[in-house]
Amino acid sequence: MRKYFLLSAVAIMAATNVNATTDYAEITAEATVSVAKVLQCASYTLNMGTFTIKEGNNPIDIMAMDTSSPYYDSSDIINFDIPETSYISCYDVDFSSDYATFPNRIDLTGTTHKQTIQAYLYASGSEVRGMPIFPADVKADTYTGSFTITYTY
Repeated sequence: MRKYFLLSAVAIMAATNVNATTDYAEITAEATVSVAKVLQCASYTLNMGTFTIKEGNNPIDIMAMDTSSPYYDSSDIINFDIPETSYISCYDVDFSSDYATFPNRIDLTGTTHKQTIQAYLYASGSEVRGMPIFPADVKADTYTGSFTITYTY
């Protein structure tokens, strides 16, 4: 009797699985794509210049950049050479407008020592300029970085 009771219980359990209810969900997937064209600029390299700085220097913040005389408050800069084209100029773009965006500060990393310096970016009309900020005891190196300019119209 006990044997038949166990067989009956197993049969009932098996039968209830056959009559089980299945739930499902239908999911919608989507993607939004924006297409951007490349701005036409006179150059894609922002050359902030060449600086000779005393060994063991204090931090140096260049507050205004001009090809003839940058403004800085430090006696640790021995010499500098800022090229005439020390800016990026893109055609038909007013960087002073609300339509143009770019970071106001970027990191530049040395190619040999992997030290990082920062640079301020600022705009005037169709030009973007940069001003390096040298940390204390900056190492001799070429420092590079990149940033993105976005112009929405």
